[in-house]
Amino acid sequence: MKRHVFTTVLLVVGLLATVAAWAGPGRGMMGGGMGAMDGTGPIANILSGTPVTINGTVSLLGPYGQGLQVDQNGQKVTVYGVGPAWFWSASNMPALQVGDAVSIDAREVTLWDGSKHLVAMSIVSNGKTLQLRDTTTGLPLWRKAGKGGCPNCASGMPCPNCPAQQPATK
Repeated sequence: MKRHVFTTVLLVVGLLATVAAWAGPGRGMMGGGMGAMDGTGPIANILSGTPVTINGTVSLLGPYGQGLQVDQNGQKVTVYGVGPAWFWSASNMPALQVGDAVSIDAREVTLWDGSKHLVAMSIVSNGKTLQLRDTTTGLPLWRKAGKGGCPNCASGMPCPNCPAQQPATK
């Protein structure tokens, strides 16, 4: 009996390992096809894109992941990669509203399917600038800030110069 249980367990483990190996990265049982979630997805090299500056007025705020639409002299332009709301808040940047004037430094990148998207690097609005991506790697700064890093300097480490990360004094 012990031998049959051991053999069954061994076969189940082997089958699960085989399925996981065939699935590949980001497509496993729990992955849902979302990739590594570290900025290395289908447009891993944002900096290879063409630099573009968009000046205009916010005309539509899409749901998370759907981008931000800007009216630039009558032309509607969609910009992606503007980051999550908590990153804006942690960076003391007011949330964008329809009608806000913006200046966005972006990169035009080509996706795996050949389509082109504008991915924001930084946004200026209401006299404040929010850096969204690391200028040397193109990776989103909220990934670092979400792991305990400083949203102000995007060091990826707790920042001794950031008032928000200083211990409270009595």
